[in-house]
Amino acid sequence: GTAREVGTFCHRLPADLVVKNPQHRRYTEAVWNLPEGYLDPIETPGFHTTKIFRELSNGNIDFLWSANNNWAQSMSNLTRFLGRGAEDKRGIFDAFIVVSEVYPTISTKYANVVLPSAMWIEREGQFGNGERRTAVFEKAVDPPGDAMWDMWQIFEIAKRVLQDEKIGGEDAFDLLFGQWYDKDAGEVRLVKNRTAYGIRARNDEQKFALDACLNPKIQLVSLTGGAGTGKTLIALASALEQAHDFDQIILTRPTVVLGNQEIGFLPGDQKSKMSPFIQPLMDNLGVIRGQFRPSSKEALKIDAMLNEEKLLISPLAYIRGRSLGKVFLICDEAQNLTPHEIKTIITRAGEGTKMVFTGDIFQIDQPYLDQWSNGLTHLSEKMEGQKLFEHIFLRVGERSELSDIAAKLL
Repeated sequence: GTAREVGTFCHRLPADLVVKNPQHRRYTEAVWNLPEGYLDPIETPGFHTTKIFRELSNGNIDFLWSANNNWAQSMSNLTRFLGRGAEDKRGIFDAFIVVSEVYPTISTKYANVVLPSAMWIEREGQFGNGERRTAVFEKAVDPPGDAMWDMWQIFEIAKRVLQDEKIGGEDAFDLLFGQWYDKDAGEVRLVKNRTAYGIRARNDEQKFALDACLNPKIQLVSLTGGAGTGKTLIALASALEQAHDFDQIILTRPTVVLGNQEIGFLPGDQKSKMSPFIQPLMDNLGVIRGQFRPSSKEALKIDAMLNEEKLLISPLAYIRGRSLGKVFLICDEAQNLTPHEIKTIITRAGEGTKMVFTGDIFQIDQPYLDQWSNGLTHLSEKMEGQKLFEHIFLRVGERSELSDIAAKLL
């Protein structure tokens, strides 16, 4: 099961692809954002387990690193590969053996170096098994002593092996693993339950969305999903949580009405004209304010930000030509923008600016756009693989049972 899912065998690639098929390698390179031809050296599969130990005893392998499988216990007739007692016979004891294990085993007795590993209750993450099911575990206890995750060990070895290596002009480690591992801090990047201005994630997708919006290294975020999935609420709560890091929070959205329900020109100044279009954002702001007592410092801070225009409602019509420095910009209903308009907005970003685009590509009110040609889809496709960009699709509606049913059935 795990071999079919994630390619844990040496002849497999993920999703039932195989290393010998050049089209499979090209497809995998595209998904993994690797240069064409990068995977060609693995065209010939590696050795199966018995072959590995046979080549050890023949002197063709000098180094072996095993992780949590206790081969010395499970390998049948292991003595034929040990190499002891015969002057012309090489074997395991002639090679350099590293074993990652959670407790002493027969394999650790044969090892030159033992890397103590954390057990599954001492780490957290998403783990698959042979039945093609995946379970998410949260760490229950800290690992003892110097024990570390086996994934941490792999990243640390990769960091040293790939030092000064480049792929397409970029740092090889950062390109391959930077999304999941902070090599400077020596830590696996975890997506944990976090709270942003009183708002907590209710499902895994919202957890990822909150993490992206709160991560200072991610400067551009796109959140897509149906009505009531929490896109705008998460973006606005994240902006308020980080208000001290930005000079201004700007809320905007296209001035597009529902279907053909045009009501004509609206009277008043810019703020009055924008009010009906920005009301959904204000509704979300009301939800956030409702998490606190009216006299609390959090509620009063929101009022003060509105009065001082640190929290600003602005029409998109006047954004061209501006330079937005240290701004947290939220563009709601971005599926009603064209690719050119999306580009115009993003190219306004100055130093220290973060932009979050939200929308539902299946609810488009622009007559000349569809789910494929709209700006939000264009953004996700063109920015895929960029280190400063994250896209999250929120699937579960949390607004109400009625809203969720309507989004799925109507």
